[in-house]
Amino acid sequence: MAANRAAFDNVTFRPRMGEPPASISLKTTVLGQELNSPLLFAPCGLMGTMHPEAEAGTVRVAEARGTIAAISSYSSKSLEHIGEASNATKWFQLYFLGGRAGAMSLVERAEAAGYGAIVLTLDTNVPKQGRLSARIQSHHHQALRPNVNRSPSVAVALHACWHALPCGERGRGTVAH
Repeated sequence: MAANRAAFDNVTFRPRMGEPPASISLKTTVLGQELNSPLLFAPCGLMGTMHPEAEAGTVRVAEARGTIAAISSYSSKSLEHIGEASNATKWFQLYFLGGRAGAMSLVERAEAAGYGAIVLTLDTNVPKQGRLSARIQSHHHQALRPNVNRSPSVAVALHACWHALPCGERGRGTVAH
């Protein structure tokens, strides 16, 4: 803790109050791409439960704002549909589920749809195959799984809590992949 405090003692902040806003720029570069600001759209699954345009609307806003949208493995629309919605740089958040073949299929589809990067996150606990925790085995908790081989109606049937969610006009709580 003392080392952290000492490091901050060496940082000097220079407030720029009173400077004309025209002289301030939030532009930055991320992985070689110039952006209008250092803010990116983080991956968020099942956006279709909140708005009918879902992730396609997100990438259109990202393009208008000059930034990047990272698209979740649990998107409500297909990778291809989202890819066609805008020319914005899109990254794909890959949950390594469905085995190596399932993950490779998603990576290949993302590449074919023009996604510029694969994003790996550590935000979802994924139990090892065959070694499910007692909570999952007793159905007190449902682990997230991508819908790579199931129809949307089967996915909704397996997740009864989705029926209770407030859905938009077209929101169903289904995963497009």
